[in-house]
Amino acid sequence: MVVPQYCPVDLLRDVPDGALASTLLTTTTTTLSTPTTIEQVKFERVMKFLVENQAISEGKQVSNDVIRSEMSATQFDTIPMTPNSSWVLELMHDCQDAYPQGVDSPASGYTPISYLICRAGVDHRLETRSVGLPSSDAVLRFVERSITSPFPPHKPALPQTLYIRGFGPHDYSAVSDFLTQLPPPFHFHFQSYSQSHDSTTSGSADEFSDSTSTASLLDLAERLKDDATAAFERADRPAAVAAYTGAIRCVQDAMELAEDNGSDDDDVRRILAILYASRGTVFLAPGEGQDLVHARDDGELVEAVDPGYAQGYHLQARALRLMGEITAARRTVERGLRYPGVYIADPTLEDALLALQYDEQRLAAETSSSSGSSYH
Repeated sequence: MVVPQYCPVDLLRDVPDGALASTLLTTTTTTLSTPTTIEQVKFERVMKFLVENQAISEGKQVSNDVIRSEMSATQFDTIPMTPNSSWVLELMHDCQDAYPQGVDSPASGYTPISYLICRAGVDHRLETRSVGLPSSDAVLRFVERSITSPFPPHKPALPQTLYIRGFGPHDYSAVSDFLTQLPPPFHFHFQSYSQSHDSTTSGSADEFSDSTSTASLLDLAERLKDDATAAFERADRPAAVAAYTGAIRCVQDAMELAEDNGSDDDDVRRILAILYASRGTVFLAPGEGQDLVHARDDGELVEAVDPGYAQGYHLQARALRLMGEITAARRTVERGLRYPGVYIADPTLEDALLALQYDEQRLAAETSSSSGSSYH
């Protein structure tokens, strides 16, 4: 099986400019020409990482609080509604062991994992994952983002009907309250899984014909991946995201077929992880349309699908760092380094940790200095 190549992250890193980058580069090259100790080597690696991953300015940083504020200000009655359209909002559950490798059923010692998915037909408008059950606030923000900021090429929109699976009206009352306030003719229904095979809920595995096979789905995913790479090379971010999303859907369907046949192909899981990482990298690329939240979410999906793939931790950490969440980024990298085999496969994850630790110390020093000066 041919595994799609990962979209090279080195091509997407911010180009450093200004005195800071010049100073860091000079420090690194000068130090490399002298005898080194272990600490010097670590310092050099930190400097190199900082040069290649210089953070964006505070004015461009994004946080969940800002996003939540923007969502609250959204005028949902101005968002277009497609007549006779329907979406599916689904909360799904899985488990992982201590490392965390996915397992089939809950058991003592396993951590529950939740996935939120919003589908319009067979296309995913949005998806994310969380450890344990998502909070009411997290589900509400997911619903709002599905409407206002879905994966490209989808545009802000409302369906006429929203089918909700995986939780009931009393589980997340804030979601029901929010949906009740959306303008008519919008309406929503809670569905049990026994009802989900109704013709109104497209996108299920039952739609595949008998001729559909895992191999054909993976072939289609490979072609879509090539389309995404070409779109990215010509700087067409929406087209790249759309093609990667289509490829992801194909691989997800291939995994479902494999599971129905009683098999679980690790190669297919790695392909899915690579596609999530590639799409997240497109979201992370600087420029118009950069979406740090979607990049972080795709990094979380990489980790959920294939926790041994280091790019999931890199992607989350880079997005979090650009969002100004340095501590969360450091903890993400530390989690990756604890997973067996990740450091051996990608030693640069340690470089990321050292750089983030340096950032934390610098920010702490700046905060302390600022606090001290305020007394004068």
